[in-house]
Amino acid sequence: MKIKVKIIVFVVSVFCFGTTYGQNEFVSLTSSQLLKGLNDKDYLGKILTEDGFTLTKKWGYRRHNTGIYEYWQFNSVIFADIISNPGTENYIIVRIHKDYADLSERLIQTFPQKKNKGYNDQIDHFKVAHLSKETAYTLSYSNEGQIVGVNIWFEDPFYFFQYSSWQ
Repeated sequence: MKIKVKIIVFVVSVFCFGTTYGQNEFVSLTSSQLLKGLNDKDYLGKILTEDGFTLTKKWGYRRHNTGIYEYWQFNSVIFADIISNPGTENYIIVRIHKDYADLSERLIQTFPQKKNKGYNDQIDHFKVAHLSKETAYTLSYSNEGQIVGVNIWFEDPFYFFQYSSWQ
């Protein structure tokens, strides 16, 4: 009888908690996708929707030109603010809870890299665990007359990635 009870408890615990208990859902977002989304909001919206993000707020604003602000979120642990002002500057600010450090690492590793060996080595050995508000990190490059980059920092409990493009 004791053996049957132990087996039943084991089976019930497997069904209740499964192999995914305590694991984060996978978000396949990359820096390349976010950088492409700086100038293509439809593409970015499609990528975020496919990854399980929901559009929470969207409104237009006037500041020199007409702009758009969108607020996306994923399970209340990943947030994306998209601020676009066509012709001048665009921003995507991604806030990632520290429990999703694997996504933070992937965003750094998938940032387009220059072909300089020393630069590649620097990125390969960079870990988000070393970030703080005081030790912010910046990656950037020039793309067809536009400066494109990302500022990265950590402010407990979130990693921040601010992608931007400007003329």
